[in-house]
Amino acid sequence: MTSHYRVFNFTFSLAAKNGNITVLEHLIERIYRKHADVRGRREALSATDAYHLTPLHYAVKYDHLDAAQILLDKGADVNASGDYDVTPLHYAIRFMVKDCSMMQLLISNNATINAKDKFSSTPLHYACLKGNVKAVKELLKAKNVDIEAKDQLNSTPLHSCCINGNIAIAKMLIDCNANIVAVNDAGFTPLHNACTQGNIELLSYLFEVMENLDKSLLPTLISRQNKEGQSFIHLAVLGSYSAIVKLLLEKGCDVNQCMDGEETPLHIATVIGNIEIVEFLLLHGADVEKRNSIGRTALHKAADFGKYEILELLISKNADIDRFDNSYLTPLLLASSRPGNQKTIQTLLKCGAQVDLTNTEEQTALHIAVINNNVDGVELLLSFLEAKKIIDMSDKDNNTCLHIACKSGFEKIAIMLMDANANVRSRNNFEQTPLHLAAFFGQEDVVDNILEINPSVINDLDREGNSPLHLAAMNGHVNVISFLLKSGASINDKNTKGFTPLVCAVKKGQTEAVKKLILEGANIATAESGQGPLHLSCAKGHSKTVEVLLDHCNINETDAFGNNPLDICIDGCKIDAAKTLLSHPDWRIVLQNKTIDLVTMKVTTPLRKMIKKLPDLALFTFDKCITDSNHLTNDPEYNITLDYEFLDDTYSQWPCDTVQKHSLKGSTTDDIYSPENIQKKMESKKAHCLSWMIKYKQKELIAHPLVMSLIAKKWQQFAIFIYYLKLMLYVMFLLSLTMYVLTTAPLRTPYRADDCLLQVDKSQWDLFFFVYIGKVVVVFLSLAHMLFEIIQLMNQRLSYFAFGNLLEWTVYILAIVNVADDFLPLVVNIPGYNGIICGTYQKAAGALCIFLAWFNFILFIQKVPMFGIYIVMLLFVITTFMKFFVVFVFLIIAFGLSFYLLFHDYNELPAFHHPFTALVKTGVMMTGEITFDDVFSNNLSYLDKPFVTVTWIIFLLFLIIMVIVLMNLLVGLAVDDIQAVQKEAELSKATMQIEICLDSEKILPQKLRMQFVKFKSQTFYPNKDGLPLNISSEVYQSIQDILKERKDNEFGVNEELRDIHDSVTAIDEKLKEIEKQMQEVNDVNEQLNNLQSMMVEVLKHQRRRSSKSKTKADE
Repeated sequence: MTSHYRVFNFTFSLAAKNGNITVLEHLIERIYRKHADVRGRREALSATDAYHLTPLHYAVKYDHLDAAQILLDKGADVNASGDYDVTPLHYAIRFMVKDCSMMQLLISNNATINAKDKFSSTPLHYACLKGNVKAVKELLKAKNVDIEAKDQLNSTPLHSCCINGNIAIAKMLIDCNANIVAVNDAGFTPLHNACTQGNIELLSYLFEVMENLDKSLLPTLISRQNKEGQSFIHLAVLGSYSAIVKLLLEKGCDVNQCMDGEETPLHIATVIGNIEIVEFLLLHGADVEKRNSIGRTALHKAADFGKYEILELLISKNADIDRFDNSYLTPLLLASSRPGNQKTIQTLLKCGAQVDLTNTEEQTALHIAVINNNVDGVELLLSFLEAKKIIDMSDKDNNTCLHIACKSGFEKIAIMLMDANANVRSRNNFEQTPLHLAAFFGQEDVVDNILEINPSVINDLDREGNSPLHLAAMNGHVNVISFLLKSGASINDKNTKGFTPLVCAVKKGQTEAVKKLILEGANIATAESGQGPLHLSCAKGHSKTVEVLLDHCNINETDAFGNNPLDICIDGCKIDAAKTLLSHPDWRIVLQNKTIDLVTMKVTTPLRKMIKKLPDLALFTFDKCITDSNHLTNDPEYNITLDYEFLDDTYSQWPCDTVQKHSLKGSTTDDIYSPENIQKKMESKKAHCLSWMIKYKQKELIAHPLVMSLIAKKWQQFAIFIYYLKLMLYVMFLLSLTMYVLTTAPLRTPYRADDCLLQVDKSQWDLFFFVYIGKVVVVFLSLAHMLFEIIQLMNQRLSYFAFGNLLEWTVYILAIVNVADDFLPLVVNIPGYNGIICGTYQKAAGALCIFLAWFNFILFIQKVPMFGIYIVMLLFVITTFMKFFVVFVFLIIAFGLSFYLLFHDYNELPAFHHPFTALVKTGVMMTGEITFDDVFSNNLSYLDKPFVTVTWIIFLLFLIIMVIVLMNLLVGLAVDDIQAVQKEAELSKATMQIEICLDSEKILPQKLRMQFVKFKSQTFYPNKDGLPLNISSEVYQSIQDILKERKDNEFGVNEELRDIHDSVTAIDEKLKEIEKQMQEVNDVNEQLNNLQSMMVEVLKHQRRRSSKSKTKADE
């Protein structure tokens, strides 16, 4: 819709609304000029505005008859739907002011008499609901008016009329045969509506009509119920219509008829509080003992809602005063639950209600009054002589009224009960006194009152041995703790678990309570179990409490298992508490602890545990190990210190307190680890922190500048020399062995068993260098390497026996064996010897030795970062293949044996003559060496036809499964392995360098190792001396980032403290200003007082003068 069109519609509607005939005619003329056809003109004249109303709606609404006439004459739609689908005829009735002229105009122009709006209401519904007699009369004249039209709720016009209460309209509708008993969706007839509105005149008329129609139907009609089970009597009582109730009772309605919930009219009248209706009902036989669905009588209702006058009336009618409902509540119990219900309680007590009756919770009326803080009710019950006997009665949990009052903090009630001699030492099922509950729930005023009345209960214990102080500490109620301690509570008493109040507060993380108890002298010593308050707080992860306890406890105190507070935090993954410990000035001490892992029985430290379980905490610790001086960053004296003590702690002399192995029974312990054994475990390569990072693949930790600088330092100090020395010696050994084997191999063929002495010319240079000298070099270097391995074995012990080391031993032994025969002439005289010895095993030993030696060389250079990643890829693929080969080999067996059975007797295929060679040939065929023409094309002619078929089937299966599927699967697995290695390239590179450093470290003798390896820390001056060799520019930049972030955080904290200080200072200044102003006010008041005194003296003086003057005048 264009803006021009919207403006036109607005103008058109406005003209109709204001009844401006001139503008209206002008606009209609424009429409006629624009639209030549009747349909177009009709649509334009009946177009709606933004409020979904046509001009005709506005003309009708504002009673502009001329405007409406013009619009209808020009073709406006008389039945156009507007907002909520209302037609102009609906509007004519709804907004009728004077007469029916507008309605008559619309009807005369064929307005639909039974048109329905969005709620299915017709014009007749509108007229009846508004009580428009003229409109109803006019509508009923129409021949086709639907007198029984149903709206959205299936209500007829007579329903609407009875809501309005217009008897004249009702008579007109009934005269037109309207259905007087029509039922809508709510189950209401027109009579129900009349009853609901309290229109007795209309209801009497309708009853009269019903009696005239059929008097026998009236009782049935009167008892008819709607969807909620409400009959006429219920509706009348709900509306508190006494006259209608009286009328219904006279008409014979059932006085005890029940609605939903089994509520009778008496129940409803009692709740409403209409005593007149109650009297009517009782007079007509209402059952005072009738129970609703929850078992309550009218007396229960009266007591519950405080209708004490009705209560007296019902009791006078012999209602059972102590009757229980379904929840075992008597009227007195219900009345006690309502504050402000004193008169009801008083009436019940006066009429003899039993005070000792209880509900399902075994609670008396006094209990219920206390629970609901009904102070007046409690006072009233206590003033009643018979109620004295229930003051110490207990509920099913053995809680007395005093227990409940103390628990909820109802001070006034508690004082009343104690003044009435309630037993302050009574105990519930948990052996708790009222003071225990008051302390547990922090009801300080109640605690104060109890202790004032009876201080002897202050150290009473409950079932678990808790005193009130234990419970107050457990829940952090500092004020209660203060009251109890001032009153003499024992601060160090232990409960049945051995916990003092301080320990209870610590376990629950009640920091303020911990502060208070420590301030009051609570014992912070470690318990017999070995766990002190600090250990318990760390186990629970209460960082704020840990912070408080650190000012009073030994930060490195260990428990029975040797765990210090940091160990406990890490074991329980309590990061915040651990950071609190590491932020303490003595944070280094808490890291200096060794323990035995009770699962693996290996030595561990806090840092190792962090590496395994909490790498983020390990990063936090590494950051703490990097510090700088207070100089400016561009100052020559500016220095940075890297602390390696905890990262490289093999020879750190830390205590390992109470290193014990616990038996499986848990009953005995014995010390089995001596300091020497602990040190041996620490010297293991796998025990090093760097090895733990590799084991648990902690890439972020390895990339930390502290770790990178340590690795680089180890590499540059000794690892690079040891590694490349060993590599150089191995290369020399490998070249010597290779040239020896290659040179001697041709001389030893063909093999002659009877004569193995070969005559050779020693003058040949290759024989001289590679054989006669080469064999000596091979033996010498083999022995040298074996010596290295022996040293390594002595240092590493059981951890030495790994695949790589065993492979090296095999290579060196085979090398010596391979050249051993050539040393026989040195020890055995062989006549005519002029060459090399041709042993019987040289070929096999030489082949195996040279293969293993070169394979070992591949493993050796694996640890060189430049080549290592590719060798790792190779090993990954080999490992994956070996795992897959378990399944793979069964398929080779399946196809190999099948081919053996088919081809074993064919001479031209010797590979299939034996089962083993058939398996090998099948494996070779997988690589593409199928030799299809020889095997499957040229050599099938002799086979019988069935065998040819079977052969082709097996071959095709082999081609699909083994050549296509399995080979592609192997390629896919290899690709996945390579991608996995590439993703972990940085980790792999660092791992190789760490392996070299640690392996090189283990080669050194212990004394030499302790001299070279034990780096406590490293301090360097970047502005004066530049960067050390082990710290690259990237590592240095990472160090700077860590230091900058720490300073920024410290600056932020300082800023917050400064802001707080400024705020406090500003408040102090304002207080001083207020004090100054108060002093000025006091000064002004003092001056006013002085002035007032002076004025009083002046007035007195004037009175004395005037009296003297009067006396003189009289004289």
